[in-house]
Amino acid sequence: MALNLNDNPELQAISQNLDIKNNLSVQATLQEMEVERKRLVNEVGKSGLFIFLSLLLLVVGLLKFSLPMWIYILPVTGFIYGCVQSGKTSPKLLQFKNAYKENVMMPMLKTIDQSLVLQPNSGISRSDFINSLLFNKYPHLFHSEDYVWGKIDKTAFYFSEVNATYVKKSDKRDLKFSIFKGIIFRADFNKNFEGITILRANILTALQHSHYEGGAQFEVPTAKIEMENITFNDRFVLKSTNEVEARYLLSPVMMEKLIELDKKSKYRITVTFVRNSIYIAFPRYEQFFEPQINKSLLDSKTFERDLSIVRFMCQIIKELGLNTRIWGKD
Repeated sequence: MALNLNDNPELQAISQNLDIKNNLSVQATLQEMEVERKRLVNEVGKSGLFIFLSLLLLVVGLLKFSLPMWIYILPVTGFIYGCVQSGKTSPKLLQFKNAYKENVMMPMLKTIDQSLVLQPNSGISRSDFINSLLFNKYPHLFHSEDYVWGKIDKTAFYFSEVNATYVKKSDKRDLKFSIFKGIIFRADFNKNFEGITILRANILTALQHSHYEGGAQFEVPTAKIEMENITFNDRFVLKSTNEVEARYLLSPVMMEKLIELDKKSKYRITVTFVRNSIYIAFPRYEQFFEPQINKSLLDSKTFERDLSIVRFMCQIIKELGLNTRIWGKD
């Protein structure tokens, strides 16, 4: 199926969910994995129960009763057994997670658009994260996974989960601060440009440094620009290396669309225009494409959250009009 951005998103979602329901291969896989899920839940429950009861007996026995030490052999043995079983279950859970992404989520994404590809163990690179200029802290600790890419009409795009952390050195101990956790989206922009334009949520601290902290080779704009749209100015701090170009990029229509996109996001977004691309950071604290082990895979609501995220990312192309190419852009 090819995604038609002109169709009603709600109707498309209904149609896509129906395709999933009628896909015999996907449904057979879900039935198979549901059996495995129940078995894993049972194993996790048993090992957890052994550990909990063993610790409870040890604590109560030591605090309430003066019992001979040999009596505690039983709860200690139970605790060790529970830990061993838990250790054996962990690789099975990881295998189940990978199978879910490969055998369930990958085919489901094709119902949204045939061009979509999910690479669970890949992500955007640290250098791409830095070069996006979405943030001005160097990510000393960086992890990215669940890389999704595709091309809708003229617009190539990708997005991925990212967890980036900044480490501040001190004499006593290193302090870790989260730079970002969520989804980074990148797409070809529909206009050619040369400068750098950055939009940060007004409630956040605007960029204070003239260089990328931890990487002095990255020059960032410092001049704040006020636009004619008061609501836009209230929501975003705008800085650019080229004010004229920034005003061409942020047409009145584009500003309204970015305001709406910011409203639709659960948390405030950050946007950059760099190297003929648009980058958007969507803060998010829950992982996606992860099987919810305590919920039935036969309930469509179990994976609807993840599919809705993918649909939202695809709809950005429509929301921002990225397929409308001007100024000689191919």
